Amino acid sequence: MTFQLYNNMLNSTLLDILRTFDKDQIKKFGIFLISPYHNNNSNVIKLFNSLKTYSPEFINAGLEREILWKALFPGRDFHYGVMKNLIYELQKLTEKFLSFEKYSSNEFEFEMNLLDALLDKKLITLFTKNAKNLKVQMLKSNIDLNYFYNKYILESRELNYLYLNKNAANKPGSSTGNPNESLLIFFFINFFNSNYNSLHESILYNNPYDTEYVNSVTGYFNISPVKKNKYASMFSSVIDTLLNPNDESIYFGLKNLFGKNSGRLGKELRYNVLTALINFCNFQIMKGNTKFIKEQFTIYKMMIESGNYNNGKDNYINPYMYINIVSMAANLRQYGWAEKFVERFKTKLETPHLDQCFNFAMVSLNLKRKKFDTAMEYLSRLKSGDVIDKITIRRFQLMLYYESGYFDELHSLIDSSRHFITNDHKTSARAKSIFKNFLYFVNKFTEVKGNLKNIKYDDFYLNNLKNQINERDVSNKIWLMEKFDELQNAKTKSR
Repeated sequence: MTFQLYNNMLNSTLLDILRTFDKDQIKKFGIFLISPYHNNNSNVIKLFNSLKTYSPEFINAGLEREILWKALFPGRDFHYGVMKNLIYELQKLTEKFLSFEKYSSNEFEFEMNLLDALLDKKLITLFTKNAKNLKVQMLKSNIDLNYFYNKYILESRELNYLYLNKNAANKPGSSTGNPNESLLIFFFINFFNSNYNSLHESILYNNPYDTEYVNSVTGYFNISPVKKNKYASMFSSVIDTLLNPNDESIYFGLKNLFGKNSGRLGKELRYNVLTALINFCNFQIMKGNTKFIKEQFTIYKMMIESGNYNNGKDNYINPYMYINIVSMAANLRQYGWAEKFVERFKTKLETPHLDQCFNFAMVSLNLKRKKFDTAMEYLSRLKSGDVIDKITIRRFQLMLYYESGYFDELHSLIDSSRHFITNDHKTSARAKSIFKNFLYFVNKFTEVKGNLKNIKYDDFYLNNLKNQINERDVSNKIWLMEKFDELQNAKTKSR
């Protein structure tokens, strides 16, 4: 059935909003509408009662304006202007409801508005009591990105109270902290936290990033009076792990600081610090610093066991983290732990990523366990989605061909992969370089493995090859070093 555009509600903003409401919100909105404080138009209530019968999809022929009109005003001729105004009025009330719900969920903002109202009306005794209670609540609450800003707001209100009441210094709740200190701590934590991801991405993909502000703010922080604050110091160290990626003392200092003070941090901030520690380990492993394999796995286990494997905004695990945890566990031969993790956290992957990530994890695990046929089977189930997936699939194919001795297939895949990565226009220059380096070393290993007695591949040649692996940014460096050691041992035995 086709309706005239002006009669069809299906694409209206009102229905777009209502489609986001769950059963509980539909019920609450109905209560919201019947309150004279919010709405005194009974026809708007009737319109909502007609619409909610089509919840939650709100897709039905009954949503034609003229059909709805007959339910609202039986026996009266359809009036487009009246109907349009009713729909608009109901839409504005849904927006007001969303705003009210958001406001009501922010307990601190609610309490601060109450304090302002009490101060405006000079209800001093009630103000001091409520301010004192709010400070106690804050001392018990977790520290999130807004904690020190809220602390600043509360301390500022208390100062205003003291200025207005010269003799109130000794009254309960009148003592205050330093709002300047709280505001600076808020700024530094948020600045370091918000700039971390951009700076990390720029390093990872070799993209230009203007560090002028980061360096300037970091420099000021180091001479500021709030440097002694353990939470501000923690997030200064977070960004320092990127600014000084070769300084292991920053990593271990951050790890120690987090261990002592993580109890007060909210889940998002705990996750962000742990992610920074993981990323530092990744950079070290990429450089061949193998002691950070165990270090990274320790952090991953901490995240899993403490429930800090996400930022708390949902209950899913990051798909790349899921795969990397399995890889790290397998590198340390923690096969039993890895198998349990794969199954336990499979259900914590978002549906679009579930099968792909599970298959990637099983390829990685079976490759390390030298169950190459099983790994090949899981590899065949992978879908070539985006460019990153295509590159990852090729890397696994190359490793499995090498391990299985399929050198003809390996040479062919190396050649096709070189063409693939050269002609690809979506991958960053750094990601291309990392993959090309991997192709280079796999090809060199194949040459040496097939010609162990060739004098060309002497100790000098092998040592030079090892130095190149350590110096270059290359994927799967742990696997490459394992294969190098195997080649070197085989070379020694062939003499």
